[in-house]
Amino acid sequence: MMDAPATPVRPLILLVDDDAYLLALLANALQASGYDVRLASSAKMAVELLADGSRAPDLALIDMHMPDMNGLQLVHSLSAGQPLPFLMMSASSSEVFVRRAAEQGAVAYLVKPIELAQLVPAVITGIARGREIRALHESETKLTAALLGGRETAMAVGVVMERFHVDSESAFGALRQHARSNQRRLVDVATEFLKNSKVASGIAQRLSGRDSRR
Repeated sequence: MMDAPATPVRPLILLVDDDAYLLALLANALQASGYDVRLASSAKMAVELLADGSRAPDLALIDMHMPDMNGLQLVHSLSAGQPLPFLMMSASSSEVFVRRAAEQGAVAYLVKPIELAQLVPAVITGIARGREIRALHESETKLTAALLGGRETAMAVGVVMERFHVDSESAFGALRQHARSNQRRLVDVATEFLKNSKVASGIAQRLSGRDSRR
């Protein structure tokens, strides 16, 4: 008997606003559009929700002005462990507030009253941008761990950067791809690269896009 196909996981949205009516309105609209929703009526409640160890939200919609902690302070608190993609909501369209939200990393700024026709497109864009941010964060974390874990790897990344005029992420990615395709440890490939021109040639091909193997 074949197993039933797994049910796709619905994206999870965290809504944070001290306006109970708006929370309910947005929650109903998002749930009807295929999203799971968690509600927080204060910044303190949002912190508690994310500290309970349950699934992290794919995106947060956060009110700029709340009595116990403003939206930007909340984002700073929630993003301490890993980046939290968020849309900022506010009744003010002040350029100062918009700029502050953008500087903090907001993927969009929604002015109240929020038009429901614009809500879902903004959420779709926010989730996509959030995935990009998290992928970059994960890549940077892996790179940092690899560099801290081996002198040879760090040296090889530096040589690749200088020789091929690329950034550290591209250099590390080329070395890692070469190691994976040859079923070898990264540190061994890095050590050989520092001594062997054949490995250097393979890295050059990957950086130039001529080698499509993964």
